[in-house]
Amino acid sequence: MIGYLRGVAADRVWQDLVTNLVGFEKFGHPANGNLSTKSRPQEISDWVRSKKKDVVPSIKQDVYGPHFMEWWGGLQPSWCQFQGANGPLDLVRETPKAETWVALKKGGTSGIYVVVMGLSWWIKSQQNERDANAWAVVDDLSWVIRQMTDGQDSLALTVQKRHCDDDCQGNEVEDQPLQKWREYIGLMVMVWHFCKFFVLG
Repeated sequence: MIGYLRGVAADRVWQDLVTNLVGFEKFGHPANGNLSTKSRPQEISDWVRSKKKDVVPSIKQDVYGPHFMEWWGGLQPSWCQFQGANGPLDLVRETPKAETWVALKKGGTSGIYVVVMGLSWWIKSQQNERDANAWAVVDDLSWVIRQMTDGQDSLALTVQKRHCDDDCQGNEVEDQPLQKWREYIGLMVMVWHFCKFFVLG
């Protein structure tokens, strides 16, 4: 389904979200926990129970959007102060040091992946006008995923080395095989989760 997600929108903010999801899943977060279903849109619940995971449900964005925001807001830690559907989103970006994201740090096909899939339908449903709230959620979800992988990303040093001077370029080259190998393992973990989800329902 990564191919599907990549094709939802060409906007960089959406592509960054998909990239962050892949990065999150490669760490193999527990797949035996489910996100809260309180206020979850019925379309998502039906899709989770369905065996036809490749079928994108038809939604009415003026109805689905507010329901999705209510669900996503309810998944957030209490300090986030996530505002509902009656006004612009108020997204807090000052994470307490003790925050563990335990309610959201769930991998596999019952975890944060479901949120990204549900959000993709909202994005795809937009026709002539961009829904500001939908894209605000895209940005927020991407930020949350980055927070959950912060400190775990073993590739962080590689990113930092891009800013090094010429004296450290040799180390970058040495790290590349390891980086490729870890990316490969991460993708294989995702493929296993998706196959299990689609075949076994």
